[in-house]
Amino acid sequence: MYFDSKIIDSSWNTPATSLGVKGKFLKGVDTLLVKESTGLFKSNTYEYSLDQVKQIGVIDEESEVSKKLLGTAAGAGIGALVLGPIGLVAGALASGNKKSKIVKVGVKFEDDNWLIIEFDTKSFNARTGLDILKNIQLPNKKKEAPF
Repeated sequence: MYFDSKIIDSSWNTPATSLGVKGKFLKGVDTLLVKESTGLFKSNTYEYSLDQVKQIGVIDEESEVSKKLLGTAAGAGIGALVLGPIGLVAGALASGNKKSKIVKVGVKFEDDNWLIIEFDTKSFNARTGLDILKNIQLPNKKKEAPF
């Protein structure tokens, strides 16, 4: 499954790169997939087991509010019917707002490759991909010998 996201920067040379996951049913994610487009119908896919992932982390979160024209007009019309001119203004201000977040996540691999991915939470697929990445538990690696 590849995420509905935008790669905004990476260590790969080509800009057309995407990130996905692979796993087993009820066992969770065990592999991250990086797909690099190298030509019109050509691509390279790199598979990284979770042992080969150094770090996954949220870099930045921005809230974004957008107005929908139809929603604003409908709110203004209903407000005008109920409360007159004051309702028109109040309805226009209160309706049509859509909140979403733009979340940037960084992934660093053991081979020194890395990605910065941007998820727009308006999309269900992007929210799902973001939740999957945030909930991946990387294996604990011992840095020193126990003796």
